[in-house]
Amino acid sequence: MSRKLVKVSSIVLLLLLFIPGCWDSIELEDLGIVVAVGIDKEEEGFTMTLQIIKPQPQANNGSEGKIWVGASSGQTLFDASKNFRAKVPSRLTFMHNQIIVIGEEAAKSGFDDIIDFLTRNREIRYRSWVIITQGEAKKALQVTPGLQPTLFEEIKGLVENQDEWSKQETSTIKDLIIDMSNPYKDSLTARMLLLSPEVMGSQQEETDEMTSATITMEKKIILDGSAVIKGTKLAGWMTKTETRGVLFLKGEISEALIVVPYKGGKMSVEIGDVRTELVPQIKDGKPKVKVNIKGSGRLGETDVFVDFGDIDQVKEIEKILNQRLVGEINNSIRKFQGQYNADLLGIGDLFFRSNRKWWNENKDKWFEGLYQQVVFDIKADIQLDNSGFLVQPILGGE
Repeated sequence: MSRKLVKVSSIVLLLLLFIPGCWDSIELEDLGIVVAVGIDKEEEGFTMTLQIIKPQPQANNGSEGKIWVGASSGQTLFDASKNFRAKVPSRLTFMHNQIIVIGEEAAKSGFDDIIDFLTRNREIRYRSWVIITQGEAKKALQVTPGLQPTLFEEIKGLVENQDEWSKQETSTIKDLIIDMSNPYKDSLTARMLLLSPEVMGSQQEETDEMTSATITMEKKIILDGSAVIKGTKLAGWMTKTETRGVLFLKGEISEALIVVPYKGGKMSVEIGDVRTELVPQIKDGKPKVKVNIKGSGRLGETDVFVDFGDIDQVKEIEKILNQRLVGEINNSIRKFQGQYNADLLGIGDLFFRSNRKWWNENKDKWFEGLYQQVVFDIKADIQLDNSGFLVQPILGGE
């Protein structure tokens, strides 16, 4: 055998060593694909609830697979996850998970252990949404879906709808890590409620427009308002309207509908193109924030006559609209600043960047009463435009 042939043969043999074989491969049907995770706090540890898809062969009428919901307990979250090995014969993979539901008691106890577990699991994506349920996550993830084939798809749809009505905000794991790493910044994420059939027909909160035109006799989950996280612990809840006020302050409004009382009737104004400016100031040694909100409004519905050719009438409507918006935002501030002492807007960071000397002298007192003394001076300038040619109700009006 020639020396050249020996070299070629050696190279081929070496390459064969690195060619992956099938002996240690994992078939799709051998996987348990985790699509939703629930975390609850127990007296001596945690309970983890998983929604798992069991993939089916392609020949099975094209179905994606069956959903299995199960729970496992452990002294730690990692212990609870490992204890699923006694219940699930498939290899669990978290790579496709998008939803983390945290139970109320777990959120009140603190996110330290939760964030530690989520960040150390290399399969869990940082862009997974984190939702806090008012009650147990285990019960929430056992609900039968209403309009989607699976519950995780239903939750995913609810989260993705938030930009269209701007009454909730859902943080990701990454968002929470960033906020919780800053001692002067607090967090907001979506609140989940589990409704019984009786509640679905009767519950109506503040200005929330929840009705029960079609009621099923099964429990249902909804995303309703938000959860305020102070530091790393759940501080309390905010309604949908209060949450919208926060989003206006953060400049994160995509679309928002505000109902304006006018001449004994009501007008629905859809607000868009929102721009928010926060300007920190020190007046007589006291912190103040000027808030300037600008945007455009479009008339979506009215039951009273509106003459958009009358500039005075348009200005009157804009004045009522802006007053209503400022009032709504002030109510939000009273909740997260006054009641929860939570800096959801990063006001401390604003003063750090604008007046570092003042900040260094006062930062130790920030959450010891100084933050709650910050005065917010809010000015809203939403101007009506693009209202079309219809200036009165379709079926008349006075």
